[in-house]
Amino acid sequence: MASKRALVVDDSRLARLSLCQMLKNYDLEVDTADSAEDALEYLGRAQPDVIFMDHMMPGMDGLEAVKVIKDNPKTAMIPIMMYTSKEGEVYVSQARALGAVGVLPKQVEKAELDEVLQSLRIIGEQEEQGRTAPGVLPAAAEVPGSAANDYIELRDVARDVAARLDPAPALDDIQRIIEQEHDKLKDEVQESVQRAVLRYDAERSAIANRRFFVRFALISAALIALPLWYVHLFTQAEEARQRSLSEYEQLLKTTLAQKREESVGARDDITPAASDERTADTAVVRSLDWALNTSNGFAYGETPLDGARLGILRELLQHLAQLNYRGRVVLNVHNGNYCLVRSETDVLTLAKPTDPLERCDAEARADEYPLNLEESQSLAFANFLRTSPVLGEGYIEVDIVLSGTSRPLVPYPQASATPSAGDWNTIAALNNRVEFRLSTPQ
Repeated sequence: MASKRALVVDDSRLARLSLCQMLKNYDLEVDTADSAEDALEYLGRAQPDVIFMDHMMPGMDGLEAVKVIKDNPKTAMIPIMMYTSKEGEVYVSQARALGAVGVLPKQVEKAELDEVLQSLRIIGEQEEQGRTAPGVLPAAAEVPGSAANDYIELRDVARDVAARLDPAPALDDIQRIIEQEHDKLKDEVQESVQRAVLRYDAERSAIANRRFFVRFALISAALIALPLWYVHLFTQAEEARQRSLSEYEQLLKTTLAQKREESVGARDDITPAASDERTADTAVVRSLDWALNTSNGFAYGETPLDGARLGILRELLQHLAQLNYRGRVVLNVHNGNYCLVRSETDVLTLAKPTDPLERCDAEARADEYPLNLEESQSLAFANFLRTSPVLGEGYIEVDIVLSGTSRPLVPYPQASATPSAGDWNTIAALNNRVEFRLSTPQ
């Protein structure tokens, strides 16, 4: 029987690869398109059995493409499943009203995909039960979310880092080493006892006292050596942990000093419209300090311009409008240069904290960054920029700069220091941030 065919439409190469790999495990033929326009051109020459459609794409978005496909009698009967990070009952209702059969999340689970393919009769129940479970894109591990610039929040970050430097793994290693040493000592004791017994048979009278002494000495040595060895290993682990904490504390203090110098320099570049009024200038500086000292980091895999950063921008624009500010607000998106690894299904994930840094996939970083503008902002953020009354007046403009990983806030460890993937990704999380700057005409 001929294999059924699926079409995956997504401008994100990582999302396309992830879903394609999962679908191929169902023995489906999978074609891809990186835009809605390419998908429509494909449908002019081919008829897939199902379409998985992303929502936010350059040019024509996913919902517009669904409407075009359903309006064409030649393609109207092809089932379309939205494959997007968008969610909520309103969005699902909107998608279904245009002709989509439902919505799948980007981090789709196997059970969800099984249910969708069976409901669309793309696969049969018996066929699905006999197939090897397809790989699922793992959810991104949580990482620290803030690279704050004031002392209190940097202190909290330092405490979070210290909390993660838990000696539990080291104690596990110590326990394993102790058990190995105990086995070795046990074997040595047994060998010594066997040799003593043989000598006892040959020289019973001379060895009788010696055998007792040897046994007593070995057992005593073992009982004394094991606690001392445990104390020694624990002391080494504690010293290593204290050194790591000192290095992170010094690193964070240095970063705080640099950010304070940058904030002082930034104040000299601010010129409000009413620059002849000293009170207005002071207020603008306070607004800038407020934006810079607000938590503006974001987690790995999170949309940079959304949520908390949207709240920061909304509040900042209100302050500046009240001060009759004229100029630009520049949002500079910086990404952490995370240590990523590829799975057997070619899916990128964060490396395990205990992995050596050499396991990081250098090409994976090029695949991830820099993000394009659509991937960097949520729909709510884009709607705010389009409908904000403050921006509509034309006196204040918002510019978005995508710096990728080129300007880290916190320097990464030197390769010569042999850091682990966990050490590296802790720094990458601090560099995952959005910077706010004010720029006025000269």
